[in-house]
Amino acid sequence: MLSPLNRLMARVFQACAVAYLACHALGMSPTWLLALLKGGAVAALAFSVPLTGAYRRCTAAGLLACSIGDVLLDLEELASTPELTQQLFLGGLACFLVGHVFYARAFAARVDRRLGTSLRRVVLESALSFGTKAAVAAYATGFFALIWPGLPRDMRPAVAVYALVIATMLLFALAACRLPLAREATLGALALVVSDSLLGYNRFVAPLPSAKLLVMVTYYFGQWGIARSAVRTRG
Repeated sequence: MLSPLNRLMARVFQACAVAYLACHALGMSPTWLLALLKGGAVAALAFSVPLTGAYRRCTAAGLLACSIGDVLLDLEELASTPELTQQLFLGGLACFLVGHVFYARAFAARVDRRLGTSLRRVVLESALSFGTKAAVAAYATGFFALIWPGLPRDMRPAVAVYALVIATMLLFALAACRLPLAREATLGALALVVSDSLLGYNRFVAPLPSAKLLVMVTYYFGQWGIARSAVRTRG
């Protein structure tokens, strides 16, 4: 059962996301207000999820962690020194890593509740074909190799860990895909991988046309899909 606050926060997310995307489409320069608007959208999405059941609680926690990462990555564009820029980027990366860990735990809770089996067993054994697991591993490894030359040396370990975590989260999402109402979360997880790939390519390989807009559209869709799945489920 959704409370009036849950419903209001869903509308706040929509308004903030549209406003943020419109500001970038109009070419507005980065500001503190835009950074807060970006993070506020996903924070509102977190509060649109009822806090009943492990699946919903872990999803909401993941959304809140990502909302902090959103603010840090936008503030990075306002940093006055290269050192501060890198610190803000790594801080944002850490927040998103925590968010993906919560998402993976959410999918685990969903599988445990619905099937009575551990997600580790589902991922490693029958639910995912060898081809699916190999494809995810190959993509994560190949993309990391692609951006490797452009990564500053001291950022490589952190980005490697992040790549491993988001790939694992995607495997968990794919494993949960066969459950009722979980397909939206799976599509959301895929969209987040696309968003991060666009961001990484644009930052460390070569500039992409309309990169920021593409990154944010896929990112907001991804977060919405995961949140939507949690809202529609009962636990």
